[in-house]
This record gives sequence, structure tokens and C-alpha cells, in this order.
Amino acid sequence: MLLLSSLLHAYDSFEMHWGGLGLGVASRFRLIEAHWLYFVGYGGVLAALSAQLRFWDLFTIRAVLYPIYIANAPHANFRALSTRRLPVFQACFGTINAVLQLAEMRMRPA
Repeated sequence: MLLLSSLLHAYDSFEMHWGGLGLGVASRFRLIEAHWLYFVGYGGVLAALSAQLRFWDLFTIRAVLYPIYIANAPHANFRALSTRRLPVFQACFGTINAVLQLAEMRMRPA
């Protein structure tokens, strides 16, 4: 849970930069999966804080840190760190798609 939360915080921080570069959502997820170790570290502080703090405390800290994370995103050098691909988003999307297909099949008239 903390791993996925870290990756989603990192995605949130890089989204504006990647949007400016014209990267699609699928490309962004592939990039995070290919360089997951960097992005776990990048979003890890916010993920750990979100697991420990109450909502309003986290809201205040995130309001201060989030703009710094966004401003730092264009200067990140994550390509220097090479790791094996971790298909965490594919696993999540696969599970969600399977559940939705099962629900759709149950809702169809016989």
C-alpha cells in the first residue's frame, strides 16, 4: 500500500511536467514502472506522512511541500538509475478491469 501510494504521489508531482512534454497517461505509467525505485523515493516522504498524520495536518504540510515537488520535477534525473521494471500499475488495472467485467457480466439481462 505504501509503495503504490509513493508512486502515486510521485506521479502527481510529475504530471504537470509530463503533460507539458506531451506524454500520454500510458507512457507516464510505463516510465514510473521502469524507474520505480527513483519514484518510490521521490513520493515516499509524502506517502509516509499521509500514513501517519491526520487529514488537516497532512493538508497543511502537503500545501507547503507539493509546490516544491512540482518545481523540482523538470530537473529530476531518474534515467540515471536503472532497475528492473515493476508492473505495479498493470497489476492494479488488471484487477480493476477483471472486477468491472465480472460486474458487467452479472448485470446483463439473461
